[in-house]
Amino acid sequence: MSFVRPDRERAGTFHPAWFAGLADQTLRNLDIGRPDRAARMAATLFALAPSGYAAALRLEGLRLSGESEAARRFLDSLPERVRQAPVVLLVQALRARDQGQEALASSLLAEARAAPDPRDARSGGPPPGRMARALRQFLAEFPDAVPAVTTPAAPPR
Repeated sequence: MSFVRPDRERAGTFHPAWFAGLADQTLRNLDIGRPDRAARMAATLFALAPSGYAAALRLEGLRLSGESEAARRFLDSLPERVRQAPVVLLVQALRARDQGQEALASSLLAEARAAPDPRDARSGGPPPGRMARALRQFLAEFPDAVPAVTTPAAPPR
């Protein structure tokens, strides 16, 4: 029963751990530079458990794969409420920045209310040149490398 959904079970309630694992593997493929594979995995995830997050993962995979036309078609196919999900707006901002549309990128980023620096939130978000390079950096708890921990020198004897 762990591989198939019982007849009367609502989709997404029986094995949500599998969906979380698929989302995690999608992010890992983005991290290791396999956006084409990530886009395919996210397409499966979105088909089985559609959400703004799954849509954003698919868009990010398509964006990083250079599949701008496929990304546009996928975005156009989404319901308005999904297109307006903050995580989807983040990927749209990244796409706009990639296409040189800095004003649109800034507007989308401000709309998503995802300015990485609270000081930037007051001004409507950072300029596109200071935006994170990828969706993962917006989603990560620590978007930049964690500073190395230094151990104090041993006291002289």
